[in-house]
Amino acid sequence: RLARDSRVQWTCGVGANTAVRREFALRCPFDVALGAGSISQGGEDTRFYADVLWAGFGIMYVPNAIVRHTHRRDMAALESQLRSYGVGYTALIVSLILKDPRHLVGVTICGAPNTLFRWARSAFSGQSPAEGRDEQASYPASLRRTQLIGLMFGPWLYLRSRRRVRSLERAD
Repeated sequence: RLARDSRVQWTCGVGANTAVRREFALRCPFDVALGAGSISQGGEDTRFYADVLWAGFGIMYVPNAIVRHTHRRDMAALESQLRSYGVGYTALIVSLILKDPRHLVGVTICGAPNTLFRWARSAFSGQSPAEGRDEQASYPASLRRTQLIGLMFGPWLYLRSRRRVRSLERAD
C-alpha cells in the first residue's frame, strides 16, 4: 500500500474530471488546503485518490469518457501552469505526511527524494530528468527550472493554505 499511494497520480491519472458519491466524499473528504483555488495551487485530486486507496477502497477509471481542456496559448501561461504543478506536487507530499507520517516511508521508498534531485539537476544541465530518456522528448530546461521553483515553494505554501483554511473555519 505505501508504494502504491505515493504513485497514485501515475496509476490513476488526475482528477480533472472526477465523479464521487456524496456519502463517499463525506467519508474521504478533499483537503481544501490543496487545489487550484488554494494557495497551494494543486494536488487535491491526487491526495483524494491516495486517501481512497489508503482507506482500502478502489478507484474506477473510465477511459472512454471525453473531457475537453483548454491548453495554454503562450509561454507565460505555460510557465505559470508548470510552476503551479510544482507547488501542488510538493504541497501534496507534505499534506500526506502531515495526515499520516507513514506516508514518509512510502514517499521515500518510491524514490521521491531521488526524483527531486534528478529534476533539480536536469533543470540546470539540459538533460532530461528521466533516466535513459532522450532529451529531445523532454521539455526545455527553462520550463523544468520554472517547475523546480514551484516544487521548492510547495511545502511552505501548503502550510500557509492550511492556516488560511483553519482561520476561515473559525470565522464561520
